[in-house]
Amino acid sequence: MHSLGVEHTQCRSDRDKYLTVHFENIYEDVRPNFYKLDEKENQLLVPFDFDSIMLYGPYMGSQNGQATMTANDPNQKFRDTYEKDGMSELDIKALNLLYKCEKYGSQFENDD
Repeated sequence: MHSLGVEHTQCRSDRDKYLTVHFENIYEDVRPNFYKLDEKENQLLVPFDFDSIMLYGPYMGSQNGQATMTANDPNQKFRDTYEKDGMSELDIKALNLLYKCEKYGSQFENDD
């Protein structure tokens, strides 16, 4: 998705409403992957999506085994990227909006 112009979800300018980034737990060389974009640097085409393939898991980049991100809503499910089956519906919708496709696509399972 990077090659299509999509940034990581944890970098969205509105991320602080939905999650907290714990920079003290993140390896220094990985921290730029968590920096928040300025409002002018990103397009918020869809709502914040915890199911996005572009959202790191809650321990990604941890230097001490502690969470690098936590959901602000304690009832929010926050999964690792490897637990996701692929692009979420909102990932697909965002790409369609970004590239001005007339219809939103669907996600199909691959039986191969």
